[in-house]
Amino acid sequence: MKRTSAIVLSALALASVIATDALAAQAGLLSLPGGAAADAGDATTEPTALTAHSAEATDAPAGTPEADRSDETDDSDETDAESTDGENSAGETPAAEPVEIRSCTVIDSPGRYVLAADVEDAGADACIRIVASDVVLRGGGHAVDAAFDDRAADPSASRAGFGVVVGAEAETVTNVTVANLTAVDWGTGIKYENASESALRNVTVRSADTGVLFYRTSDSVVADSVVTDTRRGEAVLLVSSDRNRLVGNDVSGNDFDSFGGRARGVVLRGSSGNEIRWNTLAENNAGVHVEAASDGNEIAGNGFEISEMGGVAVRIAGSDGNAVRDNAFSVAGPGVSGVTAVEVVGSTGAVVENNALSAVDVTVSDSSTDVAVADNEVADGTISVVRSASDVSVTGNRIVDGRIYAGLGATNVTVRDNDLVRSEVSVEDGAQS
Repeated sequence: MKRTSAIVLSALALASVIATDALAAQAGLLSLPGGAAADAGDATTEPTALTAHSAEATDAPAGTPEADRSDETDDSDETDAESTDGENSAGETPAAEPVEIRSCTVIDSPGRYVLAADVEDAGADACIRIVASDVVLRGGGHAVDAAFDDRAADPSASRAGFGVVVGAEAETVTNVTVANLTAVDWGTGIKYENASESALRNVTVRSADTGVLFYRTSDSVVADSVVTDTRRGEAVLLVSSDRNRLVGNDVSGNDFDSFGGRARGVVLRGSSGNEIRWNTLAENNAGVHVEAASDGNEIAGNGFEISEMGGVAVRIAGSDGNAVRDNAFSVAGPGVSGVTAVEVVGSTGAVVENNALSAVDVTVSDSSTDVAVADNEVADGTISVVRSASDVSVTGNRIVDGRIYAGLGATNVTVRDNDLVRSEVSVEDGAQS
């Protein structure tokens, strides 16, 4: 969009936010870092803090991104217009042109940067490293491609290095946006470390050992991006990273090394208060795994399709207060069986509600407590409460051609008000409250 002044742009951005529909407002989708202000070239202004995350369910169709997420989406790679006399129509000096990048580099000053060409066969440990705050890096649709000569002979060979690194162990950065680029064949495609109030938008990471890594990164967003063909690790991994949002991404086709159970889509490890919403996770051995004391996360409105027999779409292990709601779960085809949609293991306070499940199961086990499984639509699947799980309620679900089972050491299980169609309830002695 051509802009005549930063003042006009700010007014338009404010009007856009005000005009956002009521649904987006309820979901807490307000101003995010790296958005309209960053597009205007105002990369040196104070960073914009994320708003509190909404814990409320939305009316968006399960498994599909909300149609109007203007604050999350920023696919534009345009630059600011300048007048011929060196001033814009408001008499202000226009923003400087972005700095062009054509090879691996370190960005250590605030400002706007653009990748002006593909970087091919890059051999650096980290091709583009950003160690300054208030930076916008636009890829212009170009790729950062690692030098990886062994793939044709051995596709499973380990990759090395990083395509893009934001921050460092000793460098804390804020308000950094990376957008509209592709990272291929790296050990880790894109890494944010010790970053906050930052954004990763409209990027593609392909054929990496780990796709996107957030390490000690908070209050940031990954939106409208694609992570696929992950080779050996997780497609998206959050470690010790809190209050981030993963919104509208396609994390699919990450089942290359599925035999070892490592082809996981999104993994939270020691990361709390994150929101995973409106993403597509298909053809992965596993969808979202929440582990190692990752508490208070919300997984909502996503579409899961599991392609591996015995796969688990959402697994909550050793983590408390997590919610799985308004998602759609299915298998990739009639030959895929034994799939678990949601597995709660050794966790407290989990909520599994308002999900649509087809040919997949829900399991609560291993001393999990205070778990609610409510108001789900289950077709050709089983809800099981087993292995010393206690204080679990299974209520208000509609089960078609399926089963509810409680036993194997489970105690104080409440089963009531479920709509059973060609289905049965089996509760062992001592299990039901």
